[in-house]
Amino acid sequence: MPSKDGNVPVSDMRRVGGLRAMSAEQHIEIEVLPAYGEIVPGFAGSLMRPADPERDLRLQALFAKMKNVPEALVLKVAENDPLPTANRDENRVPTPEEALVILRAMLISMFPALGEFQANFDILNANDEQLDAAVQEVMAGYCEMGMNDMVVALEKDIASFRSMRGTLKFLLEKDLVRSQTIIPLENLVDLFLACPVWYTYTEADETRTASETWQNNDPLVPDRVMFICDLIKSERWYDLFQLWNRRIRPLAMYKGEQIPPAIMRMIRGAREHFDMVVIATCYHDVAGKEWVNPEWQRGIDPYVLGFKKGLPYFVILGRYSDTGLFPLFDQLVGDTMQFLIQNKASLVRWTEQPYWYRGNGNGTSIFARNVLPGFVEGLLRAFQDGNVFDWVRGKAELPQN
Repeated sequence: MPSKDGNVPVSDMRRVGGLRAMSAEQHIEIEVLPAYGEIVPGFAGSLMRPADPERDLRLQALFAKMKNVPEALVLKVAENDPLPTANRDENRVPTPEEALVILRAMLISMFPALGEFQANFDILNANDEQLDAAVQEVMAGYCEMGMNDMVVALEKDIASFRSMRGTLKFLLEKDLVRSQTIIPLENLVDLFLACPVWYTYTEADETRTASETWQNNDPLVPDRVMFICDLIKSERWYDLFQLWNRRIRPLAMYKGEQIPPAIMRMIRGAREHFDMVVIATCYHDVAGKEWVNPEWQRGIDPYVLGFKKGLPYFVILGRYSDTGLFPLFDQLVGDTMQFLIQNKASLVRWTEQPYWYRGNGNGTSIFARNVLPGFVEGLLRAFQDGNVFDWVRGKAELPQN
């Protein structure tokens, strides 16, 4: 409760019953998840998931359906240490109160300046009367001084704040405040190599436009492709993503495993709160027009991902099997590597100078037949050296010969 001077004590989550400070802003870092449970860093207690015989049966069926991937490749994936902050052995879930603390801390970290505007960072039942009054006061000053650009910028900031608060409320309502679902953007590389063939939710007009690009041998780089590329500032990431996603695949093109009802409900609800919702698959047989869709036995069990501008995490909204992140993960990454090993020779037949994104705000062109084979060789070398994920992020280099 507040002290005599009105300050609010902030609990210390590492010391049960202890306090950290008065009126402090909490910044809680959310790490990636464990095998198929939940862990919320910073909380001392844990609530173990009870035994779930039905889930165990689903896991057995899942592994039975998965294609065989060479064991050496699967073991090599583990040597590359994917999702290194994940704990594959502990299963913990946050209480509703802890989830609210995490979301509030996230919102404050994304909009710290709005604290001076008396913004309400509560996720539930937020009252914006003080915020609205402060905004109107500052806008009146901007207008009086002819600072019209600042008026527009403030309006944009407030709209973004309210939209983000709504998205975080959606995560709370859908029980998605888990470290197995809210993952730092830099770890998108790790997940992408497990499921690089993406299908994107699009509205009707964009669906038609996206479908038309598949009839074009050299389309311009779509805005959505640039958006995903810009999430990780690395040319290697740009090249990796566009190997499979140079064009947008609208959901209308999806032909795969039946989408479970719960996943369908999640997609339809998430589209109102995220800038991009995708079904991320391991369907290498439809790798893309330039790959000439090679013969390939598919992996199984896609993920559904959500992305929002300004959110420094991506969200795993669901997985078809409802078994969590890690089951089959190493096998799926191994399958991607095997695909590249067996199909890299086809890169010399790509469009000679395709439009390509290189982080400059628009598409340029590259000499694909020179650039991409060398990139894939480097990727495979990094995989053999055990640091492929950091190499793609630009945080590791190949050893000198």
